[in-house]
Amino acid sequence: MNPITALTDLLSKLVIEHGSAIIQEKQIALFRDELAILGRKFSESELRIQQLETENTNLKKENTNLKTKIDQIEENERQRLKGFKQPDVGIV
Repeated sequence: MNPITALTDLLSKLVIEHGSAIIQEKQIALFRDELAILGRKFSESELRIQQLETENTNLKKENTNLKTKIDQIEENERQRLKGFKQPDVGIV
């Protein structure tokens, strides 16, 4: 092989490898940035999940309490109505 051709080939290969390395470094930097963003979003999501779980627990307790109050009101109303005698309805 001609020494000039061999040298040109080596230089070409070096330029390609160097260019690839630069591109790869940029891709790695971009990947790290995206990973950092995803990490922040994940942390925010975890916090939001905790908030929603707490809210859900509180709403379930409130729902249970309200159902109990409704049951008590209905029972009180049944007891109150038991005291009234049904009028006799007759055909005259």
